Amino acid sequence: MNLMTPATIKSILRYLVDSYWTNYVGWPDLVAYRGSELLFAEVKSSHDKLSDDQKHWIGQNHGRLKLPFKLIKIHRVAAGGGK
Repeated sequence: MNLMTPATIKSILRYLVDSYWTNYVGWPDLVAYRGSELLFAEVKSSHDKLSDDQKHWIGQNHGRLKLPFKLIKIHRVAAGGGK
């Protein structure tokens, strides 16, 4: 909680209260921080796709919440480290 301003916490709570049954799903897999930097991250494998709920959250975050967010794609590397 110390990583987010009171205004950010209020905006997240307002987002949830406004339409809880729509907005409680789709949140990213991870919340990471280093020092005072905060990052919300959705992790997907090479063939994994975003769900409709995740797409909704990403759109709402972009337009409303404005939390730092990254979509991270993980790709399998062949045995032995080759490509």
